[in-house]
Amino acid sequence: MLSPDFIYSLTLSEKVYFGKDYVHLYFEKPNGSTYQAGQFITLFLPDQEEIRRSYSLSSQPEEAYWRITVKRTPNGYFSRLLFDLPLGAKLMAQVPRGQFVLPDLLPSSLCFIAAGSGISPVFPLVQKALAHKETEVALLYSFTTQSKAVFLEELKALKQQYGQRFSLFLFPSQPSDGSLPLRLSNLRLENLLLTEWNIRSKAQALFYLCGPLDFMRMVQMTLRFLGVEKEAIIKEQFTFPEVQVQRAPLQLNAKVTMEKTNGEKQEWSVTPNQSIWEAAKNQGIFIPYNCRAGVCAACSMRCVKGKVWHSANEVLTDKELAAGWILTCTAVPQSKEIYLKVKG
Repeated sequence: MLSPDFIYSLTLSEKVYFGKDYVHLYFEKPNGSTYQAGQFITLFLPDQEEIRRSYSLSSQPEEAYWRITVKRTPNGYFSRLLFDLPLGAKLMAQVPRGQFVLPDLLPSSLCFIAAGSGISPVFPLVQKALAHKETEVALLYSFTTQSKAVFLEELKALKQQYGQRFSLFLFPSQPSDGSLPLRLSNLRLENLLLTEWNIRSKAQALFYLCGPLDFMRMVQMTLRFLGVEKEAIIKEQFTFPEVQVQRAPLQLNAKVTMEKTNGEKQEWSVTPNQSIWEAAKNQGIFIPYNCRAGVCAACSMRCVKGKVWHSANEVLTDKELAAGWILTCTAVPQSKEIYLKVKG
């Protein structure tokens, strides 16, 4: 049975291979659809059980197509399917989601730090930021070889177009020209940001990170060491960590009321130490989801009454939490009554 959050039927219109490991897939843009640069779509493949995979949209919202960039993964069932997908094939997709987007009011300085396929959501953000004439943009891009550096030529063209407004730093760990490897270590990152990018003069800068989990942890620790506030660091994760089973501070039964955008309400009960999403699923109430690990925010809602405790949260900032936003997949009620509003 098709999940109710998969509302778009995508038709594959073009495939462009990049080396042996990557392919750009172009889909006809669904009528009436919209998204923000940096967001992702979740694709659906019905099988013996529901299989979902999420891919960042590497296209721009104003373009006439949706593009995703897929990396071939060893033993990766879904990536192999997409590599072999014939033109004209159809897949089901969710509404684009994600909070890895630029703010409405851009700061004077933006710094993007990407590794490997983490360049996919970063590339459209760099394009959009550069289109804003008053914003200085820096990109630190770590990759293995030039043959695996997706969007490298496009980035070099942007550098030529925007000159000093765009600082492009490349870190090939296996250079093809015989030069020494350039690995983005914490020391190299610290020195670059202090000297070549002069981070001390950019107090209002925002930092966008995307890449392997260990890479992003290293970058985040370095940024925090340099005095960058937690709120100024925006992350996008492709791999979902296993949620460690923990006991919530309060063990209680709760009633949850969810108000949808059309005013319709649904209610369900939650047992002690059960997440709001899990309880809803068990009682036949659907809440959109993707990671189920507190990473992607696909399941987020605003809690206007009651309190919750998160077993994991890798995406909501302190400001968003203070405004009442929660991740239903990891939120455990800490009040007997919880009232939620679905975001419009």
